[in-house]
Amino acid sequence: MLQFPLLVMILLAVSSAEAKIGYFWHITDIHYDEMYSTSGNTKKNCWRTDGAAGGARPLGRFGDYNCDSPWALVQSAAKAMRDKHGDNIEFVLWTGDSISLAASRSSDHRLQVLKNLTDLLRHTFSSQFVFPVLGHEDPNPGLGQSYGEVADLWSHWLPTESLLTFSKGGYYTFEQKAKKLRIVALNTNLYVESDGQEDDPGGQWGWLRKVLDQARKNKETVYIVGHIPPGVDERQSGVFLAPQASFQEKYNKKYVQMVRKYSDIIVGQFFGHLHSDTFRIIYSDNGTPVSWLFVAPALSPRRTPSGANNPGIRLYKFDTISGQVMFPTYA
Repeated sequence: MLQFPLLVMILLAVSSAEAKIGYFWHITDIHYDEMYSTSGNTKKNCWRTDGAAGGARPLGRFGDYNCDSPWALVQSAAKAMRDKHGDNIEFVLWTGDSISLAASRSSDHRLQVLKNLTDLLRHTFSSQFVFPVLGHEDPNPGLGQSYGEVADLWSHWLPTESLLTFSKGGYYTFEQKAKKLRIVALNTNLYVESDGQEDDPGGQWGWLRKVLDQARKNKETVYIVGHIPPGVDERQSGVFLAPQASFQEKYNKKYVQMVRKYSDIIVGQFFGHLHSDTFRIIYSDNGTPVSWLFVAPALSPRRTPSGANNPGIRLYKFDTISGQVMFPTYA
């Protein structure tokens, strides 16, 4: 059972005397729109389509609630991440939907936009790993690209073993051996785009079980990272939304069961997609809380059915020995 308490948040306490403190960033739902213009029309995605301003008011350099992220906002976020915690962070989580929602793009165009964002984060964090995952708006086989094309963009961060599984199904794992912390990056597109008839789309469930079994055997702790979180959007009357909005119900149940089974080693789950600062708590069959996950706010300011979004990025403080998250902060 997955529930959404209003005021309850589980953060495992770690003794400051024993913990070795580290930090990592989480950025999600950038939705970069290279066509944004301060002379654009808010009714047409803030694009300047006729050579003159068409909106009812001036547009901001860093964006507008009716539109996706301009480059100035993306650069500003990267700079803030580097200036506040740059060289002393452990890694960056980048949880998908980097391409604008505004219009259909050719496959080559989408790939180029993703390359531009990859280059920005690579140069911003030249000494750290960035762990990216695919959102449903990002280049993927459903939009005309192979996983291998995206893997080529991210080969600077991912080792050969990770690239092999990503090229197959858009998912991978990465072991930080010195810290005994394993990153497990899921392709959540498989659980919203499938027709629901497959028990194991892309072979990801079988792969995930093997990875978690091995992590338990090796006495590792695990972070699960993905784009679309399990559960429903609590701002939408508790109902499952249209395709590409949430897991299909059978896959949602399977994910919750998986987390329950391996809750002894899963110490963090991190997602995006909802453009909302929220969280989930997963309970056992008898109602005992066994795990939690955080959903980070979007960088894109575009208004959703639930309201406007103030751009956000998230900084986590954690114990690098146990992997336990100690505190999330915001910028």
